[in-house]
Formats: sequence, structure tokens, C-alpha cells
Amino acid sequence: MRCMRALAGVGAVILLAAGGAVGSLSDGLRETPRTPPGPASLLGGFSALAVQVLSIRADAATARGDPAEALLQLDMILELEPQLIRGADWIAHEIGVNMAGNEPDPRAAFGLVLEGLRVQDRCVATNPTDVDAYLQRGNYVLRRFASSAERAAGFAATMGISPYQAALVDFRRALAMEPEDLDALDGLGVAALYAGRDALIEADTLGTLTLLGEARAAFERALAGYRAEGLASIPAKEWALALTIALEEVLTAPEAERGTRYRTFYEEFGGPNGLPGLPRPETPR
Repeated sequence: MRCMRALAGVGAVILLAAGGAVGSLSDGLRETPRTPPGPASLLGGFSALAVQVLSIRADAATARGDPAEALLQLDMILELEPQLIRGADWIAHEIGVNMAGNEPDPRAAFGLVLEGLRVQDRCVATNPTDVDAYLQRGNYVLRRFASSAERAAGFAATMGISPYQAALVDFRRALAMEPEDLDALDGLGVAALYAGRDALIEADTLGTLTLLGEARAAFERALAGYRAEGLASIPAKEWALALTIALEEVLTAPEAERGTRYRTFYEEFGGPNGLPGLPRPETPR
């Protein structure tokens, strides 16, 4: 089961495709031990009912084109049930995917994606010892902000770091709590690989190699975990590992050989079907 849960996101995360899991808001999904529920304690057993009513109101507000009212209803859900980790992910998805997708103004849409991130921030702050809170935020950052160069640039301008660097922080924290978690290993590998690509663009060879080493170790451990659970082949993960190793070999080759080796590497792993954003090789003189 754990293997299948992790595999569900492998292709999407590797390609940084849009997506997001919609979680249930039922009491059955509450994490234990529970964080003190705050205002929900006044409602007792009616808390789950109140959450359902608020979610219906949020859906209705979104349907009639009233995002401000929808945001208000979703915020009230967070106030009632701050410890619902998958519930927070659902709210972030509603704001950062569904509402943002219906917003014609690109700047306003980006603001809604940021608002979804703030939901994830609140979830982490409320559940600082739960690995899933960090995994959700790390994956949200990768999927919502790293899926296009424009989004990634907007995130960096707002936060001061790239989305890959921000996601790395969360996946590292998750692995510190659960060292063999496949979701965390997947996320760490992808985030480190893309951060390494950025370092390569900036001609930071040492930084690139450090990040590629982190990505390689994560991909290797994840593949070992999948295989231990009965999956003999995971093409997307194997491709990412092969890319990482090949780029490491380019950067550790004698300097006189790197240009030729990089052109060979780019033919296999660059271009429209390869890792997005890799710098094109220099034309040989």
C-alpha cells in the first residue's frame, strides 16, 4: 500500500505536472495525537457537521464567482479544524488549483496559488511533528510553482529562494523524521535535481555536484524501496537516476573533455523530451 501511494505521484512529480490530491474532511481522517482544536472545542461532536456546511458554502461561492466569500468559508474550516492535515491539503487545492484556474487575471491567479501555500504553512505550523504536513507542503510547492519558468520566477521573487530550494527544506525535514519514506525520497530527489540544474546554469560546479549527489542518493534509496516491495521497474525514476549519474560524470571529467561529454549528455537527456531548462551545449569551434 505504501509503495502504491508513493508511485501514484512519481510521474507527476518527476515532470512537475499539475495535480493535487483532494482529501476528505471527515472526522475519520483526523490525525492522532490531535492538536488542541481551538474553536472546534466549543462545537464538540458538531465540528465535523460545521466543516461540511462550510465546505458546501465555499463550493457555492466558487460556483457563483465569489472567490472572497469562498476564501472566507475555507478559512473558517481551518480555524475549526487546524489539525486536519489532508483537510488542509484539500483547502490548498481548492484555492491554489481550482480557484486559481478560474481566475483570468494572471497576477490574481498567482496570488491565489500563494494563498494556497499559506494554508500549507498553517498546517505545518499546527502539526510540526507530522511528516505528512511537510510532504504536502513540499509537493504543493513543486507542483504549483515549479511547473513553469514564470511561476518559478514569481516564487523566487516573492520568497527569496527558488521553489526547488524551498521544497528541499520540507523533504529534508520529512526524511529526518522518517528516513525511508518513499514520498519524501521522491520529492527530495526531484527538488535536488532541479536545484542542481539551476546551479549548473549559474556555473556553480561545486554546488551542482553537491545537489546531484543528494538527488542520486535519494533516487537510489527510493528505487531500492520500490524493488523491496515487488516493483522490478520504475522507468521515470530509473531515467532520473541515469540522468543524475550522467551529469555527475560530465562535471567530474577532465576539464578538456567536459564540452564533448556534455554535448553527448544533452543529446540523451536535454531538449524538449529531457530535463526542462538544461543549458544548451556550446557549439564546437
